[in-house]
Amino acid sequence: MTKELRAKLASRNVVAQGTTEAVFAFTDGELRFTAGQYVTITAPGLEHLPIEKQFHDFSIASFKFLTL
Repeated sequence: MTKELRAKLASRNVVAQGTTEAVFAFTDGELRFTAGQYVTITAPGLEHLPIEKQFHDFSIASFKFLTL
């Protein structure tokens, strides 16, 4: 099932060489997380790049609700 949600990058932290933790706060809707899932992130303003550079898949390592 595909569901589109809007989110803002709340924080990011380099946890190891080549590995970055990104924390997203959802501005609409709710994400229901199941182990093994991933999300595809699309950032605004990338329309000038080739299609394969406009999106990035992220594994979901953990999930918690944030209030910004």
